[in-house]
Amino acid sequence: MNNSLDRLFAGIVASLGSEIIPRLEDEFARGQAYAIVDLLTNLRPRIDWAVGPLAEQIAAQLAAARRVDELAQGLQDGPPNLPPALAALPEPAAGETLRRLRDQLDEHLCKVIDWQNQPPAGVPDAALAAIIAVTAKYMQEQVRREVSLLAKPLFGEIAGNTGTKKQPDKNQ
Repeated sequence: MNNSLDRLFAGIVASLGSEIIPRLEDEFARGQAYAIVDLLTNLRPRIDWAVGPLAEQIAAQLAAARRVDELAQGLQDGPPNLPPALAALPEPAAGETLRRLRDQLDEHLCKVIDWQNQPPAGVPDAALAAIIAVTAKYMQEQVRREVSLLAKPLFGEIAGNTGTKKQPDKNQ
């Protein structure tokens, strides 16, 4: 979910314009689809990510990165340290600023995971296991956060709307 909101809007507008609208035969439906394109095009420069979920994710990233730093104290050739520029959540922050910080923290945590997948010789097993536990717990929490933000899928509506007319049931 690391695409920018602008890129998501652009993708939706492009899909509607190139794939969906040309296949709509009903004039009313086609007009409604063009209205959606117009609405999305006008919303695109005015909307930013919700700050709450981004701030929660960043707080979790910072907690994991700080815990890794604590566990790595005294280790020779330990995992990458949290860069000081990423160590604090800016207050107040717009969604775009938070998105950049989230992406930078993501990159840092990926470097930690790369390190733990090929640790240098001499890293104590207990320290490595503790660092792996921190990153694994963060990833599990992140998946839970992402899933909690998703709307329930419309599988029934998607599967039921194939464009074919339903035949009346002869047994009724």
